[in-house]
Amino acid sequence: MSRGQCGFTECEKPRNSYGLCDGHYQQKYRRREELRPLKKKSRQHYWENGRKVCPGCGKSKDAIEYSGDKYQPSGKKQYCKDCQRLSKAKKN
Repeated sequence: MSRGQCGFTECEKPRNSYGLCDGHYQQKYRRREELRPLKKKSRQHYWENGRKVCPGCGKSKDAIEYSGDKYQPSGKKQYCKDCQRLSKAKKN
């Protein structure tokens, strides 16, 4: 059984029972925002060949430059050690 498309004109995602896809439903009913196109997820922070682009500094770094994090699927933190140090220094 086909659900049809989202009620937002520019969206091709399947709709839920409210006539909107999940992302547009959250915009309208939970955040009470006017509907707008959904942001596309950036794939820059994913690992490729043991390297990853840090979202903080934008540099591609080896896995050794990231601290461990048992809660992340990759086993590493999202930001590199240098960016984490800078973030902690700004907070203090």
